Amino acid sequence: MTRNMICIGCPMGCELTVEVEDGKAVSVTGNTCNVGKKYAETEVSAPVRMVTSTALSESGVPVPVKTKSSVPKDKISDVVKAIKTASVKLPVGIGDVIVENAAGTGVSVVATKSVSERQVFNRINKGRKEDNDLSGAKDFTFPSSTGKNTIHARRFDPEGAPRGIVQIAHGIAEHIERYDGFMKFLADNGFIAVGNDHLGHGR
Repeated sequence: MTRNMICIGCPMGCELTVEVEDGKAVSVTGNTCNVGKKYAETEVSAPVRMVTSTALSESGVPVPVKTKSSVPKDKISDVVKAIKTASVKLPVGIGDVIVENAAGTGVSVVATKSVSERQVFNRINKGRKEDNDLSGAKDFTFPSSTGKNTIHARRFDPEGAPRGIVQIAHGIAEHIERYDGFMKFLADNGFIAVGNDHLGHGR
């Protein structure tokens, strides 16, 4: 049996061809490094993913989180449920454990940003409507280098003449829309902000 897949081990997005026998990868081609080979072998036998999400603090402020390591793909929805039902007390520091042994995977969920009570005060004063206003996002697509895939991208434009252009490259197990807030901030300060989903990520 032959399976085709895109490696999400790095932004290169190598297109892999995998020969499968008895539920195991016996041959992997198309990879440019060992990361692709390992990804294909794992994806065939026991696929795993990093999970990134947000937990809601008791003060109502979202806390960005991620799993400390990869979890089984079929456990992703259970891990997200554990994150959404977690009780988070502020302050929270980067790396603090938010959920231990999420969904029985043996993997902890940790904070990826420090959030304090002071930030809660500032958020309330600023107003949720203004804080969450991400209007101005423009979505577009373009063909991949091979022409076999369509890449989703988005941009935020400033009012008036731009001061410069900032291109965002998201991380592994992410997507470009996670950076909407930062891209809107850049646009509000005079920069064109643009970024795209890497192959196998986002849309």
